[in-house]
Amino acid sequence: MKLTMKPAIAALVATTLLTSTAAIAGPGSVTSAGVTQGKLELKNDLIAAFDYEDDANEEYEAKLEVEYGVTDKLQLKLEGEGKHTAGADTEFEKVKLAAKHELTKQGDYFFDSAAQLSYSIGTTSGKADEIEGELILAKNIGAYEFKSNFELAEEVGDHSEESALFELKLGGYTKLDSGVTVGLEYYGDFGELGDMQSYDEQKHFIGPRAKWGYDIAEGTELKFELGYYAGISEAAEDATLLLRTKFEFE
Repeated sequence: MKLTMKPAIAALVATTLLTSTAAIAGPGSVTSAGVTQGKLELKNDLIAAFDYEDDANEEYEAKLEVEYGVTDKLQLKLEGEGKHTAGADTEFEKVKLAAKHELTKQGDYFFDSAAQLSYSIGTTSGKADEIEGELILAKNIGAYEFKSNFELAEEVGDHSEESALFELKLGGYTKLDSGVTVGLEYYGDFGELGDMQSYDEQKHFIGPRAKWGYDIAEGTELKFELGYYAGISEAAEDATLLLRTKFEFE
């Protein structure tokens, strides 16, 4: 596949699949700081969240992402999300456009760092648009990789109700001799900073994640990620399962 074809392929895949994609505030992905020029990534996340005490809180989410490294510092992303809640209709909820800029070259400083700015367009009736800023930090120590994301979001538009929403994501990983990467992740949804609720009214999750992949052609890799997350606050769903499928083209 020629590099010049990748943006066109990404646009075609996004246009075809985003319209058929069937969001849960919780586990998803801890973003990496690095950017690779010319790298195209197609990702699909399937997420199921369960509350053992209330079946009405059972939710299923599907997400499609297309990412492309425009330069060695700038990455653009197009994302679509849909959700099905028990007893309700399946809804295509939003489209997100994001740009990630690498702030420091990997290995030059104590932390690798990047900043990401995104705008989400609500596609269901009554759903507000959202602007989100994210600081991304990463550090490799021996065989271990550590990542942290600090996110601040603001609802905008006619249906906006909440402001200064804060989320924290943390992850630590190591690669086994088998080639499988295993790690532990934490996701915290703290809600509005100006109206901070108690710990049990916030959503906090922790759990293991495994990542592995296969070379299926020259410059093309198929990767999988599997995670299980336990809710560790009263408001969080008791259990969340995540399966990610990803194609990478370089």
